[in-house]
Amino acid sequence: MTLMILSIGIYRKEIRHMAVGFKVAFFYYQIGHGDFLHSFFSTVSYNLENGKWGSRFPTIMNELYQGTLDKDNVETAIEELKKIQLELQAFSPDKVVWDIDDLSNQPPWGKNISNDITNLSNYFVTSDGEDFITIFFNALEKAKKLRKKIFIDCYTSWCGPCKMLSSQVFTLENVGNQFNADFVNVKYDMEKDADGVMLKEKFEVKAFPTLVFVDPNTQQVVHKMVGAGSAEWLMEGGKIAKDPRNNLSGLTKRYEAGERTTDLLSRYLNALSSAYMQEKQGAVAAEYLNALSDDEIVTKDNWELIKKNVSDPLSKPIRQVIANIGRFYEVAGKEVVDYKLENSIKGAVAEIMYWRSGNGEFNEARNAELVKLLQSLDYAFIPGALAGLYTAEYVRKGDYKGMLNSMREAFKYNVFRNGEDQMYFQNNIEALTGCDDKALVQEGIDWIDARCAQTKDYFAKANLMNSKARLLTKNGDTLGADKAKMEEEKYNKEGEKRSGGKAVRAIRMN
Repeated sequence: MTLMILSIGIYRKEIRHMAVGFKVAFFYYQIGHGDFLHSFFSTVSYNLENGKWGSRFPTIMNELYQGTLDKDNVETAIEELKKIQLELQAFSPDKVVWDIDDLSNQPPWGKNISNDITNLSNYFVTSDGEDFITIFFNALEKAKKLRKKIFIDCYTSWCGPCKMLSSQVFTLENVGNQFNADFVNVKYDMEKDADGVMLKEKFEVKAFPTLVFVDPNTQQVVHKMVGAGSAEWLMEGGKIAKDPRNNLSGLTKRYEAGERTTDLLSRYLNALSSAYMQEKQGAVAAEYLNALSDDEIVTKDNWELIKKNVSDPLSKPIRQVIANIGRFYEVAGKEVVDYKLENSIKGAVAEIMYWRSGNGEFNEARNAELVKLLQSLDYAFIPGALAGLYTAEYVRKGDYKGMLNSMREAFKYNVFRNGEDQMYFQNNIEALTGCDDKALVQEGIDWIDARCAQTKDYFAKANLMNSKARLLTKNGDTLGADKAKMEEEKYNKEGEKRSGGKAVRAIRMN
């Protein structure tokens, strides 16, 4: 994608020392030290304006130099710069003025200049070795062309999806054609580029890649997309960003003005989700859905809003789905509704199961309410979910003997499905790292060995050995822990060998 420049002004910022350059909206083109830039304007005023600053070239000498050049005056500035360049050709390099306010000041390099410098029109060279007037012209010419929104790829060097977008999507001809026609395109490393670090805060970038569309006049975000996708996904996002009614900014304005149609809510929630604005997304969904009665909520459109935007099984919308389950089966289908409920409940259960001291205050009331809800439901996954909650209570109390007994009870009645027993076992057995009773810790180690001997999944074996190493370390057996880690690596390698690669290498759950 081609980088284009926006409107223009002078900026000053700290980079080792006071650096200056051309500011194009919030993009920067560094020139060098502030004294250098002031020297150019001093030279113009003294030699071409008889020392009367801005008398002949008011647009450049006054408007631009003071900080901001209005986009409507860019053409005038270009014509002024042409005259300046032409007239400076008549002056030898020794006519340079370092500071019009103190003519005794001289450039730090004195008369030690390159033989290539023949007059004042080519005297000024930037800190990067570029001709100053040429850069000035380029910035003005490109600023003149600006009538587009700005597209910014906010990336980091370590981000895999960022690299995928850069190498596989941005390079496609159809993507380039659309984005070059519709936007000014730029990219910044949010961690390494000085301007990227600044823009990360300005745009509230919290994940990578974040794709931002900005109005150059207001310098405000009009649309945002977080993540990576196909060319079609990106191009559709670009089309939405151009639509003032249906981009993120436009939808926000419509919502805040009181519009509450299902179409508006669906678009707005999708835009918030795409922008990774989860808190706002949840609030908007809740405001609308929580106001609906049982009769009002049972529609296909409302189900879609619930499915995409509500995850808490204790929320009013999910409770309404449960209370009106037959009617929701009719509008959405039994399989789809049950799948949503199962994932919603399992997510809430997992939060409690994986809670440990130091993760904030535990919500006992929410836990009790969740248990009560599960006890009222009849799904195949409910016994396993309840077992997770019951065992977690022993962990929170530090009753590790009770925890082990609870685990035995759960396995006795075979309450788990689809490999859920592995996560249940490992999460709870590792809680013994907080136990000071060596005998109980050893009991956990023995249980791990027995379970490892029973499973045929090498990646599961690897994770079990990782847990064993932790417990051995807890009991002070560092040699045994090292052996367990070696076993972990052996099982991972065997799993990779049997699966044909590392794609399914065991992933630690905690």
